[in-house]
This record gives sequence, C-alpha cells and structure tokens, in this order.
Amino acid sequence: MTYTCPACGGPNENNAGTRLINCIWCGTAFRIPVGSNLTAQAGSGSNSGSEAESPKESPATDPSLVASQASMSASQSASAGAAAAASSTAMASSIIQAAQDPNLANNPEKAAEIAAAAARAAANAIAAANAANAAATAAAAAFDLQQKEAALQAKESQPQPAPAPAVQSGAAGTTATAQPSAQPAGIRIIPRKFADAQSGITLASAAIPENFTVGGTLIQKWQSDMVPFTASIQAASPDRSIFLSSTSGEFYSYYLNPLLRSAAASVPGAFKTQLRNFMEPDAYLHEYAAKMAGVRLQPTARAKLPSPFGADLQGERNRLARFFQDHSINIGVQIAVSTYYCDAFLYRYEAVVKGRRTVFLAGCDYKGVEYYDASNSMAFALGGGLGGLLAMGMQGGSSKKAKAAAKAAATGKGKDSPTGVGSEGIPFGHGKEYGKRVDTIDWGADRFYFMAAPIELEKTATNLFLRFIGSLAPDPALWKRRNLLIEQMHQQRITEAARLNAQATQMRIDAQRRQADLARQIQANSDEISRGIMDSWEKRSASQSRMSENWSQAIRGVNTWQTSSGRTVEASVTADHVYQNRYGDTIEVSGTALDDELTSRLDWTELRRK
Repeated sequence: MTYTCPACGGPNENNAGTRLINCIWCGTAFRIPVGSNLTAQAGSGSNSGSEAESPKESPATDPSLVASQASMSASQSASAGAAAAASSTAMASSIIQAAQDPNLANNPEKAAEIAAAAARAAANAIAAANAANAAATAAAAAFDLQQKEAALQAKESQPQPAPAPAVQSGAAGTTATAQPSAQPAGIRIIPRKFADAQSGITLASAAIPENFTVGGTLIQKWQSDMVPFTASIQAASPDRSIFLSSTSGEFYSYYLNPLLRSAAASVPGAFKTQLRNFMEPDAYLHEYAAKMAGVRLQPTARAKLPSPFGADLQGERNRLARFFQDHSINIGVQIAVSTYYCDAFLYRYEAVVKGRRTVFLAGCDYKGVEYYDASNSMAFALGGGLGGLLAMGMQGGSSKKAKAAAKAAATGKGKDSPTGVGSEGIPFGHGKEYGKRVDTIDWGADRFYFMAAPIELEKTATNLFLRFIGSLAPDPALWKRRNLLIEQMHQQRITEAARLNAQATQMRIDAQRRQADLARQIQANSDEISRGIMDSWEKRSASQSRMSENWSQAIRGVNTWQTSSGRTVEASVTADHVYQNRYGDTIEVSGTALDDELTSRLDWTELRRK
C-alpha cells in the first residue's frame, strides 16, 4: 500500500509492515495510527489524494522479524528499480540509434516521436533510480525505524514539527547558520532543469516545486578573462508571489597603482568591464540585492550561505590557488600572492513594495586574491585567467603603526574587521594598509542567489530557497564549455604577450639600428662640414697668398714665370718673353719673341708666365 506524507503529500510505500515511515521525498518521519483511517493509494506514483480504507495492521512484536521483512522488501524494490533502470538504459540506446538516422531531418513526425520517447525514457530512468535509492536507504534504516517506533508508542499520532526557519529576523548584523526546514505541506519538490529562453541551451538544474514556472537567460558576452558568459535562472510560484533566482559570477581587477590603472585601459584586447574599484564583500552583495529588488533595502540579519561553495571553503581556496598559479603566466613578470579569500554569506532584507511588506534574501559565493609582482619590474604583459596587467611591485608599510593595525584586525578590533576578514585576521582588500605587499586585487562572485516573497510566506519561501541553493548544479556540458573558453583565452593572452614581447624586442633592435644609422649620418655630415671648412680655408689662404705675392711683385716690378720642371723664376715687368737654358740661365726679351729655330739650336726654352 502507498501512504501520503502529511508534510509534503508525497507517496510512500509501507512494505515493511512498520507503523513508522520515513518519507522518501522530504525525509519526514510519520506514524500510521492504529485503527485510524489512512490516506492510501493503489498506485506508486499517483498523488491524487483519494482516500481508501486503511489496511489492518498487526502490532510489531519481534523487531528482528520486522527488520528482516523490511530488508527483504527493500532488496526486492531495489532489484525492480535496477531492472527498470536497465530497461530505460536499453530504451535510451535504441532512441540514440534512431536519432542518428540521416533521413530524420526530412521526417518531422518521426523526429517528434523520438523526442517524446526520449522524454519518457528519461523520466522512467529518474524514477527507477529514485526508487532503487529509496529502497536501499529503507533497508539500511530498518532497525532505526523500529527504535523510533518504540519511542513514539506513548505519543499522540501526529506529524513531526518542522525545524526552525533558516534566517531569523533581528537586528542588522545578526549572524546565524541557515538550514532548510521540513518540506512545506502540499508542495512536491522535484529536480527541474533551467534552459535559455532563446537558444534552448540547458543552464542548470535545481530542486523546485513541480508547479513553479522556470526560465533562464544566457548572455554570451565576455565580462573578464574568467567570465566568458553569464547564465541566470529564475523560478516563480503560480501566483508570482515567490520568486527565486541565481546568476553565475563575475570577476574584476583593481590596480592600486594609478599608473597601472591608466595603462590597463589602453592595452589592446583587454576587457574594460574587468576593471573596477574594489568593494567590500557585504557592500557588494547589498548592491546586487538592491538591483534585483528594484528598491532600497535595509539588511536585518546575516547568516552563512548553505551553498555547495560555502560547504567547502577551504577546498574552494585550494582550487582558487591552483587555478591562479596555473593561469598567472606573464612573460617577464613573477607573481606572488599575499592572500586567497573565499566566503559564502546570506543577508535578509525587508522593504514595502506596492504597499505590501516583502522579505528578500540574497546570497553570494565570494572569492578574491591579493597579489604583487615579485620581480619588481615595470614591464607590462597581458596575463591570463585571474590577472591582467601586472607591474611595479610596491612594498606596503611595515611601520609599527601598520603592525598594530594588523594586530587589532586579528582580534576583531580593527576599523575594517566586522566582515570580510581573511588570513591573519586582516580584512580582505586591505592587505596593503596592514603592511602586506599588494599591487593588484582580483575580486568578485562565483555565484549570486536571490529570493523575494511577501512576509506572510517567509517561512515557506525561505525553505524553498535554501533547498534551491543546496541543490543547484550548473549544467556539466555548459561548464565544460566555459572552462574550455577560459583556457582558450588564457592561451590567447600568452600568445599576445609573446607577440608583444617579440614586437617590443624588434622595436628595440630597430631603434638601435636607426640610432646607429643616425650616428653614422651625423658623423658623415660632420666630416663633410669639416672638409668644406678646410677647403674654404685652404682656398682663402691660397687667395690671400696670391694677393700678397702679386702685391709684392707689383712693388718690386717683377712677374713670375714657370719652368718646365715646375719651378718659378722672376723677371722684370718689361719683359714680354723669358727664355731659360739647361743650365738655368734666363734671358728677358721685350717685344717680339726670338725665332724658334734659333732658340732650339742654342738650347733655349721659352717659359710660361704664371
């Protein structure tokens, strides 16, 4: 027989014959009162709520016998579930084979039939897996059920009370641990898939009431080197009174050096949306919550966020450290990390929206890194993953004042110590103020969560919201693509850095070559100028010598005559012709020149006037 859970309305088998059942849907333990009319159903998957006559039960006498019966029944259910799962697997294989038919594109009716068969096979597989898991759990809990039944013999027959709500109202800053309460009565929560409304790409899955409407949005635009796209999912109750949402993260870089901030904006290929001044973690979440709500919000309580990220913060820090070390490859730059920081926190807000008192919950999986350039260089290079431009190392203050401030932060007395306290008690984002060496802060969210509901539905909405958070899982195929895009961008950054480095090297070589050519040209020009100056000086000197010599000759009344050997002789200005023999003797002739035959016979040669 199948009995309806009084907490969630889910159907439950009672093959073990015990009077205490653990609901396979919400985990609530409830008794079957002896002699009372119970809500029973003939089918295993129906939730119609039709009443049937309660079966006659014999009181449990031998706990070992009852446990044995429970184990046997659970084993049979598990076998049946396994068989159903195998059948579903075989059916899925045949569907995949049929879907690979090359003529399927020309037969829309057959394609629709195959799609419907695939949907039925998937539903059967999920149901079979759930049944097998529930049966195995029932077998392991048989003795525990007997002990619980014995403890409840003296109590009245009624459902167990649900745990306290997740986040209690109170003064702002109140810290609590958010935990989901029992599933609200009458709401059946099942795994739901969220897809992009435009492309149909599956974004994530989460546990949501089956009557809620779901949707999703995929924005395929790079926000930073770590965020190739943004995926948002939403779910709302039929009357739109309860709204649940989650958005994938964003990541920013903040450069403490103003020179770096101005240089980063001019780097080709850099995402300008990646550059943003650092914000305190809590203020960052408040900004997101106000943006989602569309009104000004007042925080009333703070709690730990029970997300998968928050359940293993140390593991997230380790993963962040590995990712950063693998992706902070920069040519000519050596990176050293000052602080890794991860935190998951939840805030409760209240506001009046359209005259209705409304409660809002917003959560954030926060992470960040503070680091510096250990090579203390001024080189700029495009980085990958978590980094952008990295440069000039700056040593934080190491004075007694800085050390005293760090000590105050560690004891919770520092000015920035209430939230976001990282390693060594120093608030994340303030390492430089407390004596740490920091050039760059990379910060942002791994994921955001948001809920809105009227105040009278706060308990139910909070329970649904916390179940939504704890069960949310990004689609594996989509996240595999995301990681691939990040790796491709990382390799592109390395390639760009190598190209820019090679380009810079070539520019230096070209500059050196141009400098050498310029030096040679300057030297050549200098030599040419020197030669021109020297030639001009020589010509001027020669002219001055001639002028001086001519002046001297004019005063002395002589002219200069040149011999065939290049020597010169002086003769009176009255001589029109001058002759010289081989012995060096000269004669001066005024008027007509001597006969050439005579001078040749007497071995006289006429000189040329200079």
